[in-house]
Amino acid sequence: IVSGDRPAWLGPAYTVLGTLGGTAFWFTSGYTPVPGAVYLDGFYYIMDTNSRIWNSNLDDLTTWASTGLITANQFGGQPVALSRSQNYVVAFKEYTTEFFYNAGNATGSPLSPVPNAFTQIGCAQGFSIQDIEGAVLWISRSEAAGRGVHMMRGIDQVKVSTPDIDRVLNACDLTTVYSGSINLDGHRLYIVSIVNEDLTLAYDLDSKRWYEWSIYAAAANVNVTSITRDGTLVTVTCAAPHGLVDGDPATIAGATQTEYNGLQQVNVVSSAVFTYEIATTPATPATGTITVTPYTETYYKYVFMTGYKDYNVALHVSDGEMYLIDPSVHLDDGNPINFLTRSQRLDGGSLDYKRMSRATLISDRIASTAMIRYSDDDAQTWSNYRQVDLSIAEPMVRRLGAFRRRQMEVRHVKNALVDMQAIEMEIA
Repeated sequence: IVSGDRPAWLGPAYTVLGTLGGTAFWFTSGYTPVPGAVYLDGFYYIMDTNSRIWNSNLDDLTTWASTGLITANQFGGQPVALSRSQNYVVAFKEYTTEFFYNAGNATGSPLSPVPNAFTQIGCAQGFSIQDIEGAVLWISRSEAAGRGVHMMRGIDQVKVSTPDIDRVLNACDLTTVYSGSINLDGHRLYIVSIVNEDLTLAYDLDSKRWYEWSIYAAAANVNVTSITRDGTLVTVTCAAPHGLVDGDPATIAGATQTEYNGLQQVNVVSSAVFTYEIATTPATPATGTITVTPYTETYYKYVFMTGYKDYNVALHVSDGEMYLIDPSVHLDDGNPINFLTRSQRLDGGSLDYKRMSRATLISDRIASTAMIRYSDDDAQTWSNYRQVDLSIAEPMVRRLGAFRRRQMEVRHVKNALVDMQAIEMEIA
């Protein structure tokens, strides 16, 4: 592994790994790198798939001696990634982790191993590693417990994933993984996107909670045959299947009566018909050349994140553009953001039938609407979503029927900041 002029000991065959400041880096046959490059005390370090950790000359990124190496060989297994934890260089393998410190050795590598720090917790995917203000997080793997997420400070490791997160990770294809970190309103977040599963998980280091993140992308427009209104209920009939499911966002455009246009959260009637509510009374039926834009949901594609002054910026994996992450903006590059929260199964301490007369959202009062629904069979089937007006003092739905055990779900996709604390239920 070298930069600058390729020395003779590398031999004639090489491939360009990348460039830094216009300087090319090579790995020859047998010197395939693993993810991660570390800077510590004036030296740069990179590890190859033969567990060799190569170092540059002191304060000289352009010079790498053939004798500047140490091998991570306390335990067998495939090397996965190289990282840094405080003043340690960390070599991640499949099922183990080895630590090294700068011993100031006069010859060979300046590093020496820290034998007592060795752990039998490895790394499942090298690109999942992130350093967040001195805390290193990664998708871990052990022979006994399988996959999870661990956090490390120095040489101390602690598991931060829940059994539910572990179950998801153990079922995932980790071929392509992106990770990043961000600080939003005082919350430090570790974000890992598992591309092959179309899934992004986010861990809040401060609240110690897990979330699923996603983004919406506009799908192809669908022509609208008619829009009619009965009171506040608007019915939209499409010329082809709209592809929406109950509660989805959709953008109406082209109606001469502009009150019909805009982002709506809909109830699905059939494959070509959906409804939504409006507060005004435009003429019916609507006129104009009208279309509806549905959205497809996918993993969170803002995968490389950094801070700039007081801002968070991220690189989109598909279009190569940089985006500003601003908590005061409640759309994603013009597309809606899917806020969805689901309760645990509630039985009130008894499996006797109970009747729910109302469910009230405890939320900030904002000029927006949300939707609420429930399931009485462990999320196998759901009731239709019902709209809740968040601008009134007690946003609620009534007459919710009888149940033994029930889950509640709330969804919001409008252009507004929503802050919901609880669902208050009246049960008899």
